[in-house]
Amino acid sequence: LEAKTISGGRIDAARAIDKALDPGLLVSPPMVHLEVRDEIRLEASRGLSPYTFTSSDTGVVQVSANGTVRATGNGHGVVTVTDRRGTEVEVPVEIADSARTCEPTGCGAS
Repeated sequence: LEAKTISGGRIDAARAIDKALDPGLLVSPPMVHLEVRDEIRLEASRGLSPYTFTSSDTGVVQVSANGTVRATGNGHGVVTVTDRRGTEVEVPVEIADSARTCEPTGCGAS
């Protein structure tokens, strides 16, 4: 579907409507702190489904096709959520043993 602007230019009306109706991809929770072997499910909304979920480091964090994040090792990782349009949101993930404590300044031995 095409439309003309007042000045005679052309725009893709379907794309313009999609952009106007899509307020942007939102992922909840926006950051994750887990202990090794714990799981949490990320919820994606306000984007165009389907969503894909990828991990920056599967040795630290794995993520399933439905957004379930599983802590597989100590450290830091990022889960990237992408919608059909290619919009991406990065969710930082921090994993620690239950024997470790995490403070705002970082994680250390307890």
